[in-house]
Amino acid sequence: MKRPENIFALSLVLILASFAIYTDMQPAVRDDHPSIEAEIDAAMVTQPGVYGSPVQDLRAEYAAAYHRARVAKLKEIDHCEACGTTAALECHHVISVDRIFHEGLDPKLIGDESNLIVLCRTNGAGCHKAYGHPDGWGKSNPRVRQDAERASKTRMAL
Repeated sequence: MKRPENIFALSLVLILASFAIYTDMQPAVRDDHPSIEAEIDAAMVTQPGVYGSPVQDLRAEYAAAYHRARVAKLKEIDHCEACGTTAALECHHVISVDRIFHEGLDPKLIGDESNLIVLCRTNGAGCHKAYGHPDGWGKSNPRVRQDAERASKTRMAL
């Protein structure tokens, strides 16, 4: 028969292991950065969660296109384009979803790999915040690609 302290230790190990597995499967902590669906809702000036309408179809289409482009981009570029880390990577829109809709640009840019840059969220916000949203999560940096490239060159020179 197993001793109670062994069962307790085993239970504790299983709980900690399941927590580690669960947290590794979750996306990086988002702070105040909205999901792609919420960005699309805000840019299209729709109520979140509107169902059974052409808006829902468009939201689903654009979000699916983004997720496909994101997967492809992360396969192509496996590091942060600013600092070079391979941890906590995310894709950031160079031309923001908000700009795409408000400036009447082609909505296909939402799911266009060339409109994405790979940035990290290490230490909470990382390069995604520093270069993608330096003035806050609500504002996107239109010069994100140039700023990340400059940071990368500076890092390489050291």
